[in-house]
Amino acid sequence: MTRFWIAALILLAAPAQAEERPFVNVAKMFGDLIPYNSKLIETEAVPLDNGLPSTSLCLIAAVRLPQDSTTPPPKIDRTRPRYAQFGGDWKPTPMVGGPKGRDIRAACAPFLRSDRFDEALETALASPGNFYIRDFTGTLLQVYAPQQRIAVSIRLAQRK
Repeated sequence: MTRFWIAALILLAAPAQAEERPFVNVAKMFGDLIPYNSKLIETEAVPLDNGLPSTSLCLIAAVRLPQDSTTPPPKIDRTRPRYAQFGGDWKPTPMVGGPKGRDIRAACAPFLRSDRFDEALETALASPGNFYIRDFTGTLLQVYAPQQRIAVSIRLAQRK
């Protein structure tokens, strides 16, 4: 065998590097992207939607933005693991329509109810002057709402 084929076989036989297990960490997600005053929600929980695989997780990170926040919504930092990315192609609110398929807010709703956070999130999505990112599969919703002083990332992930 030539050296090329031997090297190719070695590379193919090597175990793939395992992707890091998804988890929630407010400091890792928002820390150097946007200023924030406090952590509101930092949770990993099994969604209560029977239509989802039993290995699904709701990953929720939310922070309180400073009063009169003028920081624009952040761009995506692709050097971070996918589950820790916040930012990208922001759309202005009010949010229109919904994704085809699942509704991530419904799947993760029980974990958004702390201190009336769910109400603030709904107001942020319905009011002009805020921003959101939603993927077409219904597995990601990110909101940057200076008017309600919240930034939140809700992601459906799979447990490893």
